[in-house]
Amino acid sequence: MLTDGTGPNNPLIMHAGDTVTVHWFTTPAQDGFHVTVTDLTTNGSGTIVLNSSSTGPLMPAFDAQAIGNALAWGSVNDTPNSFVWEIGHESVFTGAGAFCVPGQVGCDSYDAAAWAGTSPIQIKSVTFADGSQAKQFAAVSDLGGKAEVLASCSAYGGEFCIYPWYTLGKNGYHFGVDFPRYAQRLRPGGPIPASAVVRRAVWRGFDLLRHRFEIIKLPELY
Repeated sequence: MLTDGTGPNNPLIMHAGDTVTVHWFTTPAQDGFHVTVTDLTTNGSGTIVLNSSSTGPLMPAFDAQAIGNALAWGSVNDTPNSFVWEIGHESVFTGAGAFCVPGQVGCDSYDAAAWAGTSPIQIKSVTFADGSQAKQFAAVSDLGGKAEVLASCSAYGGEFCIYPWYTLGKNGYHFGVDFPRYAQRLRPGGPIPASAVVRRAVWRGFDLLRHRFEIIKLPELY
């Protein structure tokens, strides 16, 4: 369990709108990835170490940030260091996070109104061990776009029958729908082509794999 730093039984509770840092690193002990999450809004901070009692430490499996260098259990052919936004699930509050498909009532992943009722997640920065910052990002997908929606919806664009898309606003790239409060300037008309949209939105920085530091602002509900 990720704790808040005040005791072993106190979980780190993050809230919508909080800004958090995520620090991935390894140590000379080779005891697995250390992941430190700090909530800059509440000042809570905790670390987990990816060291299994049954299979041992999870250390970096690749030394290059390249597409294809990903663990085989994932369904997306992406890179070792990725930010993943996985859609295709009901709300954890009302649907227990159950898998769902376009057209299914309650499948907010494909509902424009549900996306519009939040603020977009913001990735503020990515910094590597040598102090450099990510200058590029890319996205990959295992499936997605209008073709997936039309497989279970009679038409595209209705309730629970859209596919989320990327827009560019004053705070960076956003994923979901158009968020007018954030002054989008890219593709205000709707989804990008099926070949480019993602079921898993994966953001990547290209550089050192053993040390990464991200600052992320969490989405808010309205």
